[in-house]
Parts: sequence; structure tokens; C-alpha cells
Amino acid sequence: MTSTLVKGLVLYVLVTNYVIVTTAILTINRPLLGLLIAGSVLVPYAYGNMVLTPELLALLTTGLLLVTIPTSQTATLGNPTCTATGYEYNPLTGCFRVFKGLVTNTEAQQQCNGDGGRLLLVNSEAEADVLITEMEAIRLSEALVQGSRSNASDPWKDDSGNPLPYTGNTIRRNDRDSNTIIGMRTDKDFQALNPSTKVEGFICETSVTYV
Repeated sequence: MTSTLVKGLVLYVLVTNYVIVTTAILTINRPLLGLLIAGSVLVPYAYGNMVLTPELLALLTTGLLLVTIPTSQTATLGNPTCTATGYEYNPLTGCFRVFKGLVTNTEAQQQCNGDGGRLLLVNSEAEADVLITEMEAIRLSEALVQGSRSNASDPWKDDSGNPLPYTGNTIRRNDRDSNTIIGMRTDKDFQALNPSTKVEGFICETSVTYV
């Protein structure tokens, strides 16, 4: 084997080694890092260029443990706790609370803001199912949720100005310019409402902490 070929092979091995190590560290990929450690010990040994000393055996063991011991790539966050009293945590919806009582949209927002939150944004049908179960438990047929618009031709948006991700089966009374806020019903329909209308309930969401 020529000197140039040997140098090229060494350079290739070094670059490959660098790429694998960098990838393993940046992705927190323990199996990949373990394979690299084990391979760095076994490859020279296979060609008779190295003796397995106690130190190298310890390194090999470390590599094999990294490969074989299962682990989660996300750290355990702890137990979820809602930052406001009376709120319930659900993995789908986060921390939420269903309120019953006749209120306008402004009054509902004030209650949510006072709890450090906002009117709940319904993101999917699965979330809606969770919320509807809670509404039915207290005999609440409709509740204000997050969503507003300027008029009937304007798309429904969340508090950040993004289109609403979920609006149920249909939006009732959607053709009226004066109906600029929205509520969710237990039949999975949404309903456009006038801001001055008193609705029988509302749903707030607030932050989750992990302890």
C-alpha cells in the first residue's frame, strides 16, 4: 500500500470519526456514540494491531452499555401542575378550567387574564372531545373559547392572529357581520356570537409547570 493511499485512508477515518461523534453528541444519540466507542476498540483488535488491556475492556464495556441500555432522549420533566387554582391538567389540552355562569366575552377574558391565562384555543377534535366531556358533566351546552374576527368575510383567528386550527363540524350563524366572537357547543358545532351576548359558560387555559 502506497504512502499516499495510507494517508488518504487515515484522513477518511478521522473525518468519518468526527462526523459520527458530532452527530451523536448533537442528537443525544447514545446508541450511535456507543457503537463508535465499541468499534474504535474492536476494529484494531480484529486486525491484530492491539491487545485488549483492562482499560480497553472498560472502554468496550462502556460502549456496549450505551448501545444496549434503553433510554429516553427527553429528560423527565416531573409532575405537571397548573399555575392557577381550580385548573385541571390533561395531556391533550394542558391546564384548563370550564366556568359556568352567564358572562360576556369581555367578562370571560377578564376572568382568564386574572388567572394568568386566556380563553382556551381548541386545537383539534381530540381536544374538543375532552372539553365537551367536562362541559356535559356540569350541564353546559355552550362555552366561549378563543377566536375572533372583524366581520363575516374575515377569517377566524386566534389571539396571535393565526387561523383557528379547529372549528368543529360547522360554524353556526357565521354569515352575520356582528358575530365576531366564537363559542363551542357540546354537539361539536361552533357558533359565531355577538360580543355583547351573555353566554352560559367559558373555558380558560393557563400555564403548566413541572415539579
